Amino acid sequence: GVNDGLELLREHVDADSRVFVMDWVNPFSFALDIPSPRGDALYWHAGRVFDEEHFPAAERVFEEVTLVMVPKRALQPASKSTLERVYGPELQSQFQRIDESRLWVLYGRRDAATSKPSSPQ
Repeated sequence: GVNDGLELLREHVDADSRVFVMDWVNPFSFALDIPSPRGDALYWHAGRVFDEEHFPAAERVFEEVTLVMVPKRALQPASKSTLERVYGPELQSQFQRIDESRLWVLYGRRDAATSKPSSPQ
């Protein structure tokens, strides 16, 4: 799954990109040698480090995020579904779907979508 995601991201990422993953962990920032977004957690374990009542504000989490990866099948389904319930409104309002692979859907910031070319759907 990570290799599939890396192939997808490589077409869209640059040195200024900050990737957020709607799942338990984010392997992409490390693998692509780019900084993680400042508001991202080391891991998102639903029920242990966050839940629907206790979570960092979306503004803080997404402040630096330029790309969001959403897995079609999660490593930890409970974390993915909780992240989607908590941060789904932010994803839908601030980001748009720009590409996908067999295992991932990639979203880019709406305000940046006009400045960078996107792959055809």
